[in-house]
Amino acid sequence: MLELQQRLFLGILRISSWLPMTVARRIGCVLSGCFWALKSRNRHVTEVNIAHCYPELSKSEQTQLARASYLSIGEGLGEMGAVWLKPVEQILASIESIEGEALLLEAIDRDQGLIVLIPHIGNWEVMGLHLASVHQTTSLYELSGRKQIDHFIKKVRSRNGATLVPTNQRGIGRLLKNLKQGQVTAVLPDQLPRGRSGGEYAPFFGHSVLTMTLVNNLLQRTGAEAIFGFAQRTKKGFKLVFKPACREISADNQVGALTALNRGVEQCIADCPEQYAWEYKRFRDRPKTKNSIYD
Repeated sequence: MLELQQRLFLGILRISSWLPMTVARRIGCVLSGCFWALKSRNRHVTEVNIAHCYPELSKSEQTQLARASYLSIGEGLGEMGAVWLKPVEQILASIESIEGEALLLEAIDRDQGLIVLIPHIGNWEVMGLHLASVHQTTSLYELSGRKQIDHFIKKVRSRNGATLVPTNQRGIGRLLKNLKQGQVTAVLPDQLPRGRSGGEYAPFFGHSVLTMTLVNNLLQRTGAEAIFGFAQRTKKGFKLVFKPACREISADNQVGALTALNRGVEQCIADCPEQYAWEYKRFRDRPKTKNSIYD
C-alpha cells in the first residue's frame, strides 16, 4: 500500500508538471479552497497560528489572512510538479526579479562561507535552485522513510549541482567542512528541532517557542556569514528577496542569537504574510506547559 501511495504521488507530480505553472497553481488553489470550506485540520492550525501572531487584527481580518495563506499553500502544491520536474533553466527563467541580489553576491565574494536562511515563504525549492546556479551549495535533507520519495527528492534537489547531505553527524561534518571552504548552505530556520537538545526557547511574534540552535552553532564553528532569503510567488513566476541578518545572530549569547534569528524570520514574513506556511505547528512546543494551543 505504501509503495502504491508513493507511485500515485509521483504520478500526480508528473502530470502536473506538464501543465503551465499558472494553470497548475489555479488547480491547487481550487482544491485548497475546497478543503478550506470543509474546515480541515490544517485550516484550524492556520487560524490558531494567525490569531496567536496577529492579535491586533480583527476576527474577520484574521480569517481573511488565514484563507489567503491557505489558498497560497494550494498554489505552492500545484506548482511543485513544475518546480521539481521541468528543466532547471525553465524554472530559473520564471524568476522575474531579485531584490537584494548584491547582498548575496558580495557575501559569496568574501569567501567566508554563507548560510542563506530561508523561511517557509512562497516556494523555497526555487531559492535552492537559484543558489546552486550561482555558487557551490551544500544543503541538509531529512529522510522520510519512504524510499521512492526520498530518492526522488534528493535527485530533483541536486539536479542543479547542489550537494545534499543527511541530517546526521556525518552530514553535519561535511556541511561544516564545505562552509569553511567558502560554500553556500541553505537552512530552513523556522523548523522545530527534533528534540529539545537541538533547540532553546526564544520569542517569536511575542511568544516563547523552541528554536533551532543549528544555525548559531554553524556560524560559531565556521565564521560564516548569514543572510535571509525567500522566493515570493508572483502572478506568473517568482521574485527572490534577500535581506541582511543582524550581527547578533552569530553571538555567543545563544538566547540573544535565537531571538535575532526569529526576528529576521518575522521581518521576512512581514513582506508577504499571506504566503507564509501558517499550517505548520510552530507553537506545539512551549515552555512550562503540556497543553497545546491546537487542541
